[in-house]
Amino acid sequence: MEKRIKFLNHIDLEKLIDDGFDTVLLPVGTMEAHGVIPIGTDILIPDAMAERIAAEVDLLVAPTIPYGVTHSLYGHPGGVCITDEVFEAYV
Repeated sequence: MEKRIKFLNHIDLEKLIDDGFDTVLLPVGTMEAHGVIPIGTDILIPDAMAERIAAEVDLLVAPTIPYGVTHSLYGHPGGVCITDEVFEAYV
């Protein structure tokens, strides 16, 4: 059964919760410049890691938080940086 919450409807999610799923992995990444590789590389990697871990230990996976604190990359197009305070409150 699908364990990535972003692909479940609320009925299937409720069934999983009723079946005892009470722990969710929360992948965190960031949008930032990486030269010739995709801006979303640091989102793709935590997505893949969470999916593999969830499959091994039978957990749900929340949608990845795609924003982080990357002040050093302000000068590069495509990066998204939020403040420490916003990141902490969001997580």
